[in-house]
Amino acid sequence: MRKRRFSRAISLVIGAFAVAVTLSVARQTAARILGGHGTKTDCFAVFEGIDSTGGATPKVRCMDGDPSCDHDGDCHNGSCTFQFRVCINQKDVSGCTPPAAGLKKIRTIPPKYHSFTGGLTGSKLTQTVCGDQGDVVVKLRGKKKNKPGRQQIRVFAQANGAPPDSDLVNLFCLPRPTTGTCPAPGTTTTTTIPCAPGACVCPGGTPSMLSFTTAVGGSGTCGHVDADGNPNFFQLNCGGLYFGGAGVAVPLPSKVPDMGSSLTKVSCNCSTLTLQPTSPTEAGGNRCTQGATSKRGGTCTTTADCAGPCTTGADCTPGGSCAAGSCSNANCALLQCTASGCLFGPPLPIPNTSHNGRATSTCVVNSLSGDASGTGDCVVGSTSNLNVPLKSTIFLNGGDLMAMRCSGGANDGANCTGGGGCGTVASPDPCTGGTCVNDTGRCASGGGEVADTPCCSDGDCALSGNCESSKCESGSNANFGCITSADCPGGTCKTLIQPCPICGTTNKCNAGINDGLACTPADSAIDGDYPTSHDCPAPAAGNLGSLPISFVLDSGTITKTAIDNPGTGEQSNVFCGFCKNKTLNTFGQRCNGQASGAACSCKIGTPCPACSGAPCLPIPCTSNGDCTGVTGFTSCGQRTPGAFTNTDTARTIVEQGSPSGPLTTGGPAKPATLVSIFCIPLTFSSLVDGAADLPGPGAVALPGMARALP
Repeated sequence: MRKRRFSRAISLVIGAFAVAVTLSVARQTAARILGGHGTKTDCFAVFEGIDSTGGATPKVRCMDGDPSCDHDGDCHNGSCTFQFRVCINQKDVSGCTPPAAGLKKIRTIPPKYHSFTGGLTGSKLTQTVCGDQGDVVVKLRGKKKNKPGRQQIRVFAQANGAPPDSDLVNLFCLPRPTTGTCPAPGTTTTTTIPCAPGACVCPGGTPSMLSFTTAVGGSGTCGHVDADGNPNFFQLNCGGLYFGGAGVAVPLPSKVPDMGSSLTKVSCNCSTLTLQPTSPTEAGGNRCTQGATSKRGGTCTTTADCAGPCTTGADCTPGGSCAAGSCSNANCALLQCTASGCLFGPPLPIPNTSHNGRATSTCVVNSLSGDASGTGDCVVGSTSNLNVPLKSTIFLNGGDLMAMRCSGGANDGANCTGGGGCGTVASPDPCTGGTCVNDTGRCASGGGEVADTPCCSDGDCALSGNCESSKCESGSNANFGCITSADCPGGTCKTLIQPCPICGTTNKCNAGINDGLACTPADSAIDGDYPTSHDCPAPAAGNLGSLPISFVLDSGTITKTAIDNPGTGEQSNVFCGFCKNKTLNTFGQRCNGQASGAACSCKIGTPCPACSGAPCLPIPCTSNGDCTGVTGFTSCGQRTPGAFTNTDTARTIVEQGSPSGPLTTGGPAKPATLVSIFCIPLTFSSLVDGAADLPGPGAVALPGMARALP
């Protein structure tokens, strides 16, 4: 609602060229209440999105119908709707440092407003993050609704070794004079600042770039799935990646890596930001990952920067040869830019932790297939329709790159698998000062099975009968095999699968092309398949091809609704249709993915000779009519109907983002959540497509930190 208010205000023309933005920059930089309990703990929790008149007990006064503070859009209705959220561990509060170990707990009083802090649990208590935005309705008092109404909200935030932060705010709704007129939609009673076309009113001045860095998702929900007659039957976690139809066999969600940073250029008109791609030079942060050994780890802007010098292949990183002074395998990892060819986030592991599902685990490397573009608002802190077209390259290397790993010693975490796979040790043993241990599986509990019993298959678990590819990290089932955290009461399930090479505690690549070479972790150790790094590429032999993904991010609420295809035997509940043979449930391929294109069978997304170098792709469709010309594949559908679960057949997917609030140019980063719902083509690998149930829909919520750069 706030976003609509500002956009309306900006559209009011004053004279021929001026525009009035009905807000005060000073107010926007102060749209936060610390609570006033004590300076040293004020940063533990803050109210964000509301302004205070100050005082020992902060007060927010709002007149019924004032659109700057009453968000119900109604005047003379006898109530004010205040909108705000609670943010924790804030790093920009003067005189206060967030607790190093995070908060112990946080709660809201009265309990009926529990939703403001209810999602701030688990790992989120250690992050700089905000809870869900919520409404507090304050009604006027008196029979004639002519007396101010008041609602008090208190938040208690506790940390070990520090006094609690007790934040209190009083919300007052003031009656509007009966003779007074209601303000026009999109206006407020705050100071008006002239804004000529092309001028910028962002707090702190005109930004040049906008950065967004992903954070650990935590345990809150950012969306849900509805079925016909069964709304909200399946929750979507913040920081979770979901994919596939109702037949997906991979336990969801997959975890999205944190620390992925992207930079977009900004042009500003009033408070509206036009987001444009940054080049490798503009964004910086690029690094040579392959090529000349002497250049590896150095800065670069093009692959040529990493190629030489070399005299022989020994001067190149593994897999490269030297010709004319240049290494054949040179690569410059473009880590932060948003132009075509730039990377998007760290390598993404997709472990299939289902029973006996390990072999279908994949590693995904995302890069941009086109330039990023979108819009934003520096006053609201919103992002709208940020188009980030992706090329998702899929690697399948037997599911797990390290069946055995070194524990302790100089090469802690290194691959030590022998020629016989799980249960065998490489010769010579690389685990100097450590031990080569099973990193494949642990026996599940039951039947008197002993905790932490290593296994390579079910046959190694004589008592429980089940060898699982993850183990409980804590709780009552600690060190027993698990599939999801539901198998670990009081604990979490940590995977033993590494579908991507990782950059572990020794800052050396574990597995992959650059096994044993130095690396910099690109994300945190959020699970057993992390941290990953572009310094540690996956083995090229497992490259299945690249999937084109139409990926659009937004900080608002987005939805996607499935369609039903008419006709006998046609598929219903289709979110992402591709031309298929409904009898065989197989899908067609054509040059450029066009129904009129020539038939082809090359690796998906790669240059195809049959297509004169264009890619060979499946054919997207929205109805059977789009497939009439595709011989043998005349129906439009997914592999199976629905989305993400077989609990019910999904009809609608909903993801809810959250804006950051006012962004001050050059100021601190603020928490925000960007969301996307998209379609994923199939890989034409029966192993991968069967497990992931592709083609089908995808959805993700990316919690992170947004910042406006000068």
